[in-house]
Amino acid sequence: MDAEENFASSQDTTPRKRSLLAFWLLGLATIAVLWAVSIGWLLIQSPEAPPAGPRSPVVEAPAGPEAIAMAEAAWNAFVEAEDLRQRQALVLNPEQVAPMMEDYHEVRGHPWPTMSTRSPGREIQRNGLPVVVLEVEDFGGRVYPVAIGWDGRRYAVDWESLTAYGTMDWAQLLERRPQARQTLRLYLGRLPEELQPPPSIAAGHTFIRMEHRDSPTTAPLAVPPQLVHGILPMIEGRRVPCTIEVAWNPDLQAFVLQRLVRQGWSSAF
Repeated sequence: MDAEENFASSQDTTPRKRSLLAFWLLGLATIAVLWAVSIGWLLIQSPEAPPAGPRSPVVEAPAGPEAIAMAEAAWNAFVEAEDLRQRQALVLNPEQVAPMMEDYHEVRGHPWPTMSTRSPGREIQRNGLPVVVLEVEDFGGRVYPVAIGWDGRRYAVDWESLTAYGTMDWAQLLERRPQARQTLRLYLGRLPEELQPPPSIAAGHTFIRMEHRDSPTTAPLAVPPQLVHGILPMIEGRRVPCTIEVAWNPDLQAFVLQRLVRQGWSSAF
């Protein structure tokens, strides 16, 4: 009898133990699911942007004698620098200008500017940016202007306007007549009416005059109809420094304006 009772008692408790075990496992599974969901939610949240790295502080440009002294010192350092790398660190927009400097001086062999004397600097504004302008005479007697601009931290040499850099030398451009686009820093002006080609030759283009700062040779430039309205008013009654893209058109037998990059020779102002 006792054996039967014990067997019955054990049969009664087994379902309860199984129920407790199942409840306990279900609880653990629920906790695990909630934990996984919480971790997943945290992972898919956009993390807070890391703090920006340190930037060179922008400083208000000095004025008066201090500005002129700083600009003159920047020019002296450029002239006295020993090599290309040192000079590349002393120009405006060095990242953009450095490859141009290497092409112009190292590949094509143009000499570095020299200075015999210079005029005192004078302050001007170009598109709202402080610039100090010098007139420099080199050892060959040539007088040329130099612009030294404020970049927010220092005065630096505007090398683009200093050299009137182009992707091809002016004399080579006129001789080789490349059909590939070339970027040039030139003066643009009106071509007298009597020098305009007849409509049968112009083919809808308007012709103007282009010239390089360091050459007496001028050349006609054909302006397509879609660019005329942006060019003609700009050059009316004056000779304007511009950065342009040109290419030779063999059918027209002339250089054709492809794009006006900017009015002026500097990308800094």
